[in-house]
Amino acid sequence: PDFRRHLLETPYPANMERVFDVLNRLSAAGSATSYDEEARSCLMGVPAAFFYLTRFTLETMDRDEYGRPEDADVVRKATLQYSVFENYISALHPGLINAGNWSFNDEQVFVLRKQILRAYRQLEAKKKLEPKWPFKVYVYDEEE
Repeated sequence: PDFRRHLLETPYPANMERVFDVLNRLSAAGSATSYDEEARSCLMGVPAAFFYLTRFTLETMDRDEYGRPEDADVVRKATLQYSVFENYISALHPGLINAGNWSFNDEQVFVLRKQILRAYRQLEAKKKLEPKWPFKVYVYDEEE
């Protein structure tokens, strides 16, 4: 209840310090099931933390002068974070997400998903624009 109250009272991105605290506490538990154990007692707490972590990762990644992501690894990291989030909420009806009052709604989830897709598309467009240089040209004498 305290985490939820904090999210409702503290708008993003000011809430990120608390989100990091919650995720660090869960990862420090040392068990791969610590997230699931926490989700059993608080259904939306873990997904809310991963929602904001993913959003933060996407919004703070370095971008080039055209707004494209600089580092594909950061995009992959955001995708993994979103995947964890999606694992927890995928079976929930959008109306339940909206009614849950956890400071995010189904429309924001949709926008986050689109941001990840857009980041991947921008990476692909960037790869297509990069020159294929340098390529090597080998010149041999007739004697060789």
